[in-house]
Amino acid sequence: GLLKSIQRPKIFLNKEEQKKRLLPETGRPWIAIQSTGLTRWTENKNWGVERFKEVTRLLSGRVSLVQLGAAGDRSLNADLELQGKLPIRDVFVVLRQCQVFIGQVGFLMHAAAAVELPSVVIYGGFEAPWQSGYEQNTNLYSDVDCAPCWLETQCPHDKKCMSLITPEKVAAEAMLVVDKGHGLMLRNVNR
Repeated sequence: GLLKSIQRPKIFLNKEEQKKRLLPETGRPWIAIQSTGLTRWTENKNWGVERFKEVTRLLSGRVSLVQLGAAGDRSLNADLELQGKLPIRDVFVVLRQCQVFIGQVGFLMHAAAAVELPSVVIYGGFEAPWQSGYEQNTNLYSDVDCAPCWLETQCPHDKKCMSLITPEKVAAEAMLVVDKGHGLMLRNVNR
């Protein structure tokens, strides 16, 4: 399909970066999560902090969660909050040590793809997975009449495309990825 034509970005980490261990051992798989995307262009790409908080609550105790993003991003009460605290290359190191990334379309989605980390990406309906998605991801898209809209002004439908994607669905999709790769937990750390 169309997703196969989208080239995955690449990052080349040196030997020291590949050996670096930035996430503590918890006995549970690590999931990277974000709370907010850049809003200077439009708010229509954002799923909402409260929904991400609910995903964090649903996954709590089953996995370890590390929050990535910008320094001003609201806390999700993750096990480890690193938003705005890492040099950019260390973000890639952290993503390599996770089993899945949960977020929206944006830099972290592309960074996860660069280290071959499967992701659960909330598209809603602002843009479509066939426009920017990666085939290894679970791309959650709402095929509503107005999607993809690329609307920069306030959504006249109260972001219906985003509200159709529930925190329960996002958490369940992330756990499917974790369960599928559980036997490969060290894959991201030692390759």
